[in-house]
Amino acid sequence: MATTLKKSMLDDLAMGNAAISLLSYDGAVELSGLSFSGADQLFSTQDSFQLTPDDPETQEVKIDQLNETIEYAISEGSWTFTCNVPSMASALLAYFFDTTTSSVTVTGQDGSTYTGVGFGAAKEVEASILIESYSKKTALVIGHVKMMANPPAHDDHQTPDYVKITGAVLSNGDYARFAVLSA
Repeated sequence: MATTLKKSMLDDLAMGNAAISLLSYDGAVELSGLSFSGADQLFSTQDSFQLTPDDPETQEVKIDQLNETIEYAISEGSWTFTCNVPSMASALLAYFFDTTTSSVTVTGQDGSTYTGVGFGAAKEVEASILIESYSKKTALVIGHVKMMANPPAHDDHQTPDYVKITGAVLSNGDYARFAVLSA
């Protein structure tokens, strides 16, 4: 049998994220031929983007008579992601929240006037996603994710205000769920 797992697998460790691109998901999508040119992009704070697969779940199958394990049922764990987007731009908020009013104006204590848009409930957003490594040698495309945002967060004087995005990787119908690609 030919060797398939070799040291050359370490040629690109796919560290960091140069770009996280989103295409609207309208039903099962063939990954081959997708174009993310001109797609929406998320820009996350350093090290906040986490794509985390849960371990497979195992369940013992035993027989009563001898209390022996005769099989293990194994099911795939869930696959989730989070990231913090350091922005409170209206375009980002409108992507992830319902718009309730076209314009809001308030006056601060010193007379400063602030204008913006009102937002309501968070939306469930479905997309295909492309994650390009910092080296641009490797990319991961995922056919179907569902995500939602938290309202803007304000932590401290050192961290920009941000919107936390949380999502899950879902089935992509009869097509591939994900693909790892090389440049």
